[in-house]
Amino acid sequence: MVHGRLRQGEKTITINGGRLNGNEITFRAGDYLYTGSINGNRMSGKVSDSVLGNTGNWAATR
Repeated sequence: MVHGRLRQGEKTITINGGRLNGNEITFRAGDYLYTGSINGNRMSGKVSDSVLGNTGNWAATR
């Protein structure tokens, strides 16, 4: 299980339903579903809005 917080500028959102399978990660933050992969200190992947259905890319660095 993966847990934590996602920070976007001044806004902090709790991560829910996080799962890690090898280097693949999936989690929810608010109305958004994040899927992606981990490579060293970097994560990146796709994000989708469960309300409007919009999608995009995301990336994070530790």
